[in-house]
Amino acid sequence: MNILSLFPAVRNFILEADGVLTDGRISLGAGGKSARNFHTRDIYALELAAENGYRVHILGGNMEILLPSALQHFFTDAPWSIPDRKLWLDQWMHDSGYKPGETLYMGSDIPSLAAMQSCGLPCCPADAVHEIKKAAAYISPANGGYGCVRDVVEKVLKLNGHWPGV
Repeated sequence: MNILSLFPAVRNFILEADGVLTDGRISLGAGGKSARNFHTRDIYALELAAENGYRVHILGGNMEILLPSALQHFFTDAPWSIPDRKLWLDQWMHDSGYKPGETLYMGSDIPSLAAMQSCGLPCCPADAVHEIKKAAAYISPANGGYGCVRDVVEKVLKLNGHWPGV
């Protein structure tokens, strides 16, 4: 099977914040506030996906995270309080009417493992942990925080004719 054949059906992007949208490092600033770095190409791709009607959910951050304003409306409520991401994902798909084949889940560490196995297109960045790489149908050549989100979103949008210039 050609892995690219799974990308056109995607209508939902479920993304972990730390290790996927960021490189997983946390910087502590004044007053103990945490900050992460986001790649502008990832943000652009997510904005374009949303403009074209795709659903985007970001999991795994916390209320202290300093999200770029462009990402704040994608942030799923109380993501740290989701003790079982698979259960959350299954319930979300049931409630929203989306099928597993329409959902891309990108994670980088063990908490994502079961949820990745519930979706149609499990993906991970190049620097994900071994267990996640084994579960992924697609491993981006880019590391977390360095364009792995752009990589998968761009593939979906290009294959569906939603990328500029296509």
